[in-house]
Amino acid sequence: MGKDNDKCYYVYAAKYRGIIVYIGNGKENRLHHCKTGSSHNSLLNELCFRYKVLGDEEVITDTLESGLTKEKAEEREAIYIRRYHPIGNSQLKTNAKRFPVAFEVELRSVASELGLLYILDKVSFLADPYLLLTRLGVTVETNRYNEHIDYSSSVCDISSIDGKDRLTIKDVVFDGLLLLEPAFARFRDTNVSIRNTMPKCYQSEGIKPYYYEKCLDYAKIEEIFYSLGLRPIANKHTNNGRDGIPATRYLVHEDDGAYSLYEATIKSVVMVERFDDYHFAFNSMLRTKQKVTKKAVEVWNAVSGCKPKKPFFV
Repeated sequence: MGKDNDKCYYVYAAKYRGIIVYIGNGKENRLHHCKTGSSHNSLLNELCFRYKVLGDEEVITDTLESGLTKEKAEEREAIYIRRYHPIGNSQLKTNAKRFPVAFEVELRSVASELGLLYILDKVSFLADPYLLLTRLGVTVETNRYNEHIDYSSSVCDISSIDGKDRLTIKDVVFDGLLLLEPAFARFRDTNVSIRNTMPKCYQSEGIKPYYYEKCLDYAKIEEIFYSLGLRPIANKHTNNGRDGIPATRYLVHEDDGAYSLYEATIKSVVMVERFDDYHFAFNSMLRTKQKVTKKAVEVWNAVSGCKPKKPFFV
């Protein structure tokens, strides 16, 4: 196969609170995956969840260079990764560059005042240390820091997410840093409290803004589905593919006692499968990847232009 010499590629960066956390390359709408929540990159999906559900800062995407061939874009991408060491790029694992702590003076001062240990001399940071100030934290490789550090008496907390260890600045230390440098407030939203699990206080009210926002994407789908006279007992919003095409899975309890699973978009409504058992049907609806079987039946599509058979609220 020949090389792709069309100069339609670009290099882009995803930024979290002004810190570059991911660098990639592509063409057309490739960079949109950073905000869909269904990216191939688990860190970007986590940040998307934190923004939509917990009200954390949104990821911002910037084009670093454009008008490149595919080969040149891949070359430039590698250069930017070596320069910025984004926490979300897998190439990070093989790089041993140590990033200095830009706020070391302030942090040592707060540590001394609180009687805590400043342990960062023993840590090799593989990404921007300003991530320490965020609730996300900065990833550290287990073979690059002292596992025997007593974090209970240090300025940092350590937690493990998806098998990776992350360091964050303790809340009391961050409060002390704000007294010395108020500008640090941009790295952490004090209204959001995130640790290893989602706080109970966000399991109801905190989720509402997410659904209000997504209402714009899913309102048309729901209008179509309900207007077909189908009454769902459960649903799950999804984003299909890397481009994050909005879709909703609906579970309907039929008159004959069976449960039907539907996949609906603004272009079509498909009855995917039927089940006799409710729990099996419900679990199938929740699956990350629901395969459409040969038994699937299309009940509506936008191309046909057919109108709903009857209104939903009758």
